[in-house]
Amino acid sequence: RNLTTAQRERGEALYAATAALLNEALANATSGRAVLPGRVAAFARTTIGAALDNVLDVVREYLGRLDRWVRGVRRQFAIDDAAWRRTMLLQYGNHMARSGLSGLQYFARAFNASQTDGRRIVYCEGLTGNTDACLDLFGTHLVDRRIGEAFFGDGARMHRDLLADAAALVIAEMFGDEHHS
Repeated sequence: RNLTTAQRERGEALYAATAALLNEALANATSGRAVLPGRVAAFARTTIGAALDNVLDVVREYLGRLDRWVRGVRRQFAIDDAAWRRTMLLQYGNHMARSGLSGLQYFARAFNASQTDGRRIVYCEGLTGNTDACLDLFGTHLVDRRIGEAFFGDGARMHRDLLADAAALVIAEMFGDEHHS
């Protein structure tokens, strides 16, 4: 994409600082010396601002594209506000969603929903590209929610170990309440 002058200059400065550190590390390696931790810390301190500015630019671009795509899908399929309030998201990911994952933040805000309770957003950990497995997980979330509501009056109850409450009681009996924190 086309970079602004500020982005280009920032990238060139980051490249120059990184190249200088790597050149120093290579020179030290050939002489048997290590790059001093203080040098690495100084590099980090002097480059973190520019690196975080790049992160902001990337996230702004990513979320802007995501928002345009979502709005386009809503128009294409004529998803009105009532249907949107019932819409659910299956988010693919390689590993557990990191706290504050940008895409999940976007959909939580767009759906006015929690990122983690599984009501409207289901994170399909380790299922990237496996639509059938993701749909199976989604089905499990729906069934678990119904079981939790029917048996416990809590749709999120099955997101915890079924034995958790009984285990806490038995462990308190075994060790006494003074050991419970």
